Amino acid sequence: MNLTHNQLSSLPENFGSLTVGDDLDLSDNQLSLLPESFGNLTVGGSLFLNHNQLKSLPESFGNLKVGDNLSLTHNQLSSLPKSFGSLTVGGDLNLSFNPIIDDIYNNVLYWPTFSNLTGF
Repeated sequence: MNLTHNQLSSLPENFGSLTVGDDLDLSDNQLSLLPESFGNLTVGGSLFLNHNQLKSLPESFGNLKVGDNLSLTHNQLSSLPKSFGSLTVGGDLNLSFNPIIDDIYNNVLYWPTFSNLTGF
């Protein structure tokens, strides 16, 4: 599902009730917050949230299930929810170009092994 370049500033609260069989691309929008339900989302392929204005992620984000890659590059993430380490990601996790380096180093020991953690 390609929702790129739509100037989206928010998503409906029930967005997390979706099941997407393939990729979900929400890149290049104006998202600054994700609904709390976002963590209930299931994406069969990759999830892209690149080039938005995300400053934080909902606590439910750790419930997210992504079959392939998860990319959150070029946002304004300065911290991650404690639940982040519970994520189910089948491929790469990319957090490049976010100001969260200290938070990653402080919490990475509590995270399960991702196949490839990039961005720091």
